[in-house]
Amino acid sequence: MSNPYTRAEFDHLRSLGNRLVRRHSIVLAIISVSLGVGSLWFIQWADARFPRPQRIIFALGTFAIFIGIVGWLLFRMKRTARNVALKCPQCSEPLKGDTERIASATGKCEKCGGVVING
Repeated sequence: MSNPYTRAEFDHLRSLGNRLVRRHSIVLAIISVSLGVGSLWFIQWADARFPRPQRIIFALGTFAIFIGIVGWLLFRMKRTARNVALKCPQCSEPLKGDTERIASATGKCEKCGGVVING
């Protein structure tokens, strides 16, 4: 059990967390689109130069690498969102989504009813 946040502290930490998650989202989007276009170009290039069995191997390999990289970036983004989520000072439950908005509006935790924001 820790002390409740001040309004300024709550808003500042919430803003920092949102910016960090947004940055990860932008990186994920840029890399996903770039890799998607790049893999399409690579498959088209391989399609013109190799026989069918090798083309299939190239396509599957390219797709596996694409899914692996995008999956890893998505995992990182989700982990970051979880790590930067504010927690209720009373019950230590993460305040995210509607729970965070309710805590911001009422100053109380939706789950335990404890004070999250003083003043």
